[in-house]
Amino acid sequence: MLVLMGLALALVGCSGSQGERILMKGCKEGGVSDKDCECATQKVGTRYDLKNLQDFMNDRAIPMQTLQMDFVKALAMCRQAG
Repeated sequence: MLVLMGLALALVGCSGSQGERILMKGCKEGGVSDKDCECATQKVGTRYDLKNLQDFMNDRAIPMQTLQMDFVKALAMCRQAG
């Protein structure tokens, strides 16, 4: 799952809500439920500007690995809340 999410997250540089769709797609392709993927995407969206993610990350010098780890953590929280 982490590999698929990594590939999806690498593509998030797209503008608009496409970043959110890419996160959702990568998450679902990893075998995660729609509910948990949506929950994790929303949680990450409170910390990152998913609509303008590349600009957001460039402005703050945030590496893609940080976003990946935050998404994995958010996903774990969503699964626990279940």
